[in-house]
Amino acid sequence: MNCKLISRELDEIRTKTSPGVTPREGQHKRLFELFAELEKTIIKNGEHGFDGNTETKADGLLEAQCVIMNAAASVDAHSIQDVLYKLALWRWFAPDLDHPADELEPLDAITYSAFRDLSHILKERSVLTDFDVAC
Repeated sequence: MNCKLISRELDEIRTKTSPGVTPREGQHKRLFELFAELEKTIIKNGEHGFDGNTETKADGLLEAQCVIMNAAASVDAHSIQDVLYKLALWRWFAPDLDHPADELEPLDAITYSAFRDLSHILKERSVLTDFDVAC
């Protein structure tokens, strides 16, 4: 993972999600892809340890994910695919959903179910977590 590239992308995200800026096609997909890349890095380094100051690097990655979440929330969806990518960000940001549906709170269960349904309808499995795929 290239931290400079991600930093540059986050700056672009901040600029392109400013009020009055028209979102470009595929922006929500890119936000999700970047978020997922950060998540995989956090998990990998959590298992194998970060080089250098672990807490600082992990905090920086989590902060970058928050920037992505806020950017996605501030940009209107213009297609059903955009809605799926927004829901995917919600899903990936909520690892506490890694339980059978009957163990989730009702609001989480229905939202999670709608996310999975939309993923199935659009045939977009890349938005699913490992837990989602295994279920």
